[in-house]
Amino acid sequence: MSVLVDIADAVVASLNAEPFAPPFTARRVFVPTETNEELARLHVTVVPRTVTIQPLTRNRSTFECTVQIGVQQAFDVSDLALADAFLDIAEKIIDHLRFRDLPIGIGTNASWLRITHEVPIAAEQLEEQRVATSVIAVVYRVHR
Repeated sequence: MSVLVDIADAVVASLNAEPFAPPFTARRVFVPTETNEELARLHVTVVPRTVTIQPLTRNRSTFECTVQIGVQQAFDVSDLALADAFLDIAEKIIDHLRFRDLPIGIGTNASWLRITHEVPIAAEQLEEQRVATSVIAVVYRVHR
């Protein structure tokens, strides 16, 4: 299977093994398709995004793979407590993945490189659709 998909699946497994509060079940998708009604509860999606391949040795390469984690929930924009709790769960996800290498196969680990909280809250979507979306990008490195 694709190293990028393997890493995305490992992120999903890692998130689902952790007892977050509020609870959620992460899932891997290529395009999030939740309706506003479904987003009344917290949704976490993991999307495989990019791979950069560079030579490491004559027969090995370094793969830097980026997955994005979308955190979404519908709520009233005037509810500051819910907005704060929403940002808190995004930060808990970041804290969970920070410095965490992931097993992606027999004897192979994806090494954590960095995390970017690309969009803490998409203000336009929150204002127009009453859906909060936070986007976290995580980069892992694999040698093969």
